[in-house]
Amino acid sequence: MSRPPCAKCGLIHERCTGHKKRTDPPAPCKAWPRSGEDLCRTCGGNAPQVRRKAEERKVEAEIIAAAARLSQAAPVGNPLEFLLHRLGEIDAWLGIIRDKAATLADAEALTYRTENGDTARAIVTLYERALDRAVKAAAQVASLQIDERLTAITEREVAALERAVEAAWNAGRAGTDLDTARAEAGRHLTAVA
Repeated sequence: MSRPPCAKCGLIHERCTGHKKRTDPPAPCKAWPRSGEDLCRTCGGNAPQVRRKAEERKVEAEIIAAAARLSQAAPVGNPLEFLLHRLGEIDAWLGIIRDKAATLADAEALTYRTENGDTARAIVTLYERALDRAVKAAAQVASLQIDERLTAITEREVAALERAVEAAWNAGRAGTDLDTARAEAGRHLTAVA
């Protein structure tokens, strides 16, 4: 994993992102960071907020890996259907996080006082964030009046198809040739596309 240069010392930290306190200018710490963290134990890797954030990143990475199948969805030609499809993906994302939370169903893990406490807190944070996004997306979709628009589109397509069939029928009854009847029907069907 390649990191950008440090803002404090200008060097790239290969290991811990902390700095040695007894050097001038401060030199990068050479210790290995804790698993999933950027800091070693000495530079603050044991701090509860650092451990929580590391656990949050770890859980989020696991969930993103599990949600890779969401990116395989084929695009929809109709933008209104596309929005509904995205809303379905958000719902599937919530389901993945709910499944992850179900692994921590025991009451002791949810008290945040155990080894799994940071994991539980990270999952709850991710779930709350995803739930907020789902509610916002649902409100946006509802404000677009998608059902009414889809109905109007379908009604226009049916009406254009009826006009095309009627035009072809009338041309055929009037005794015109088949090509003229097709052209008349085609003229009405171009409105559908």
